[in-house]
Formats: sequence, structure tokens, C-alpha cells
Amino acid sequence: MVMDAEEAKRLRRKMHYTKGARFEAHKRLLVKYRLSLWSISILSFYVICISIGLLVFLGQYDPNIGKYLTFLSVAMSVFIIILSLLNESNSYQSHSKSMHDCARDITRLYNSIPLSNKIDEEYYKEKLREYQIIIDKYDENHESLDLLCHRFRDPFNGDESVRFPYMQYFLNVYAWPIIYILAPLIVVFIFFFARI
Repeated sequence: MVMDAEEAKRLRRKMHYTKGARFEAHKRLLVKYRLSLWSISILSFYVICISIGLLVFLGQYDPNIGKYLTFLSVAMSVFIIILSLLNESNSYQSHSKSMHDCARDITRLYNSIPLSNKIDEEYYKEKLREYQIIIDKYDENHESLDLLCHRFRDPFNGDESVRFPYMQYFLNVYAWPIIYILAPLIVVFIFFFARI
């Protein structure tokens, strides 16, 4: 039995958006992973600089400043440990790989569906079943942000009203690493200029 062409188009559209969103999730999670590694590295650099600075300039600063800087160095070291554990528990890299693998599997299936207007009902059901198997195979799902990013970048979307979610993307990906990197500098800056 031949099915309506709209059903085949709907299935292809569903696969198109899912694979696109999964590719976007892969990119987003990979950036988050790299930024969190950079954050940990820069915070570690701060701790090393403070520790070496305390030794190099020993006796050249007020002892109270030394106590504050020692406290800041220890607090940042503990924070680095916490951040490292959180980074590992979030598994950005493995989630990113899972999203990429899922998108590739869906792409293979997507490309196997003909673009013809008529499609056999059994063939359609088989492809729908294969699609569901792929979706069930991967534990994680993409976020709505990933779908928005894909819809914005998709040249075949045809919806001019879709805007890139800059603020949402910035907050999801960049906000915390920037805060982690700048917060210690701001604390030291405020502390030193408050004492002048």
C-alpha cells in the first residue's frame, strides 16, 4: 500500500531536525568541555602565582595581606578540586560523543529514505522503527537550545523568524567559565584597591 507523501516528508523532517539538534549538542558540549578545562587550568595558574608570589616577596608585604592571599590560595585550590569533580561528573566529552554518534546514525537512516512523493507503507513503518531504535539506543537527549541553534543555521528551514538564541547560548556555554576565571581577579582587585 502506498502512503501519502506528507507522511514521508514528516518523517524526514523529524529526522532532519533531530540529527541537526544532536550535531549542535555535540558542538555545544565539546565547547563546554574545553572551556571547563581552560577554567581549571587558569585557576590553577592563579593558585601557583599566588603561592610563588608569597614566597618571592616574603617580608615585602603586610603580614595580613599574606594571610588573606594564603586563604585565597587554599580556597581556590579546594574550589579547583570541586570544579574538577563536577567537570568529570558532567561528562561533557562522552555526552558530546554520544550526541555525535546518534546524529551520524540518524543521518545514515535519513539518507536512505527516498525523496519520491510516494512511499510504501511497510517501508515507512520499517524506517520509523529503525529511527526509534536509534533514539532508544542513546540515553541522552539534546536540549531545546540545540534545536533552536539548528533551526537558525538550517538553510532549508524557510522560517525567517527564527533568531539565534545568543543570550541563552552564552549563559549555557560561556557564563560559568568566565565567572570562574574573573572572580578571583575581581576579589584580589577589590581587596588591594580597598586597602589603598
